[in-house]
Amino acid sequence: KSRHFSLFIPNQRMKLRLVLGLFGLLGLCAFVAADQPPFPVIPTEFTTSVNLHMKSGTGTVLDLQGYQNYSLSFQLSRYDFMWGPPDSPQYPLHTTAYESPGHTYYDTNNVCRQWPGSFSTIFAFVPESKYIGQQTINGRVSDGWYYIMKIPFIGTSYLTLWSQGNSPVQWNSTFIGKDITSITILNYGPDFRPATFTPQQKQYFTAPKRCSGDGYLCPGPSKVMNMTMIRIHPSDNYNLTNKNTADVSGDAFFICGILSSDAHSYDTLISVFEVQVNSSFGRYGKCNDGVCVGSNNYSVGRCASFGVKPFGGQ
Repeated sequence: KSRHFSLFIPNQRMKLRLVLGLFGLLGLCAFVAADQPPFPVIPTEFTTSVNLHMKSGTGTVLDLQGYQNYSLSFQLSRYDFMWGPPDSPQYPLHTTAYESPGHTYYDTNNVCRQWPGSFSTIFAFVPESKYIGQQTINGRVSDGWYYIMKIPFIGTSYLTLWSQGNSPVQWNSTFIGKDITSITILNYGPDFRPATFTPQQKQYFTAPKRCSGDGYLCPGPSKVMNMTMIRIHPSDNYNLTNKNTADVSGDAFFICGILSSDAHSYDTLISVFEVQVNSSFGRYGKCNDGVCVGSNNYSVGRCASFGVKPFGGQ
């Protein structure tokens, strides 16, 4: 079925005004369309300096400076960061992040752990995005592109790309789920440039074999020893299963960070525990909300604060 409507024009003068008005409207539409730049086409392979900024709903912030090499044809990405504990430049940490289909590995001072996540085409949303105008980002006048991606039963991602031509300036992902809110920002340096990686360079993007294993055990005979451990925790949960604990010096920075943070925390008690452990220590698992990353099911994981010592202080 077709639908139509008729517009009655009482005289020629009104008809002329209507025609001129339509041409004016068309001119305005043409002006608005011309004011929007073409969608950026980000190179499928590139190298760049980058700043990675991550923040969760609990206020945890990760702010790292480094470099990224990205290859869509390999479906691999590599980040290299040099960082360290706040105000402690004498303890440098070198972290390399390897992203591949189905896997993400973080290798810090030769301690490698698999983390949730995998390689993704983070600029794929751009052709479907909405232009939101210009803004100065990191001192660079940039065009903005915005997209909302709803993930059924999980949450919503709000994606923004700020770019200069075909070069990204900032990529921003804000995820809001039922129980979590997180912000990830990638600030790209002015040295961003397209690259061409050869098949021989593919190994550069590939995580070492040890990353996919369970780590190694400390040498020497196994023995059971008593240890005094500290934990800050909610008043209704004293359980140590899949929880991180530390000695007094090891937990001091973590506890002070929570107590001095403006973010809300349910951790209101500091408790002392006497525990018996097998001294054949294994790779330390980073535990949050009962989920441990990088541990195994047959050893007690151990590391120094921030993992600053060789092999993380295991």
